[in-house]
Amino acid sequence: MKSIFLSLIILSFTAATGFAHVSLVSSMPADGAVLADAPKMVMLTLSEPAKITGFELVKDSGEEITVGELPNEMTPMAHISLPKLASGKYTITWRAASKDMHAMSGTISFAVK
Repeated sequence: MKSIFLSLIILSFTAATGFAHVSLVSSMPADGAVLADAPKMVMLTLSEPAKITGFELVKDSGEEITVGELPNEMTPMAHISLPKLASGKYTITWRAASKDMHAMSGTISFAVK
């Protein structure tokens, strides 16, 4: 009986890790950051390699800002170049696909003084 119970516990941990999804570990700028100087790039650090499939930067006025090219490869650390940003509040909406094709997305907001 103990061995069956132990096997079920081990199986539950193995199954949970097998279905884990990629997640955002950190970003630069960080969500909620208030920056004295405008960032020249955005860096998304993911829990494992993924391909960035979408990235929108919108100013609080509703103006969509054109950014640099998205990385073509699967990477755990994506860098996206930004144009010169004026003072104001900005929202980034990003999307990515992991190697097992699970889609994930997120939103990051920051302000430039």
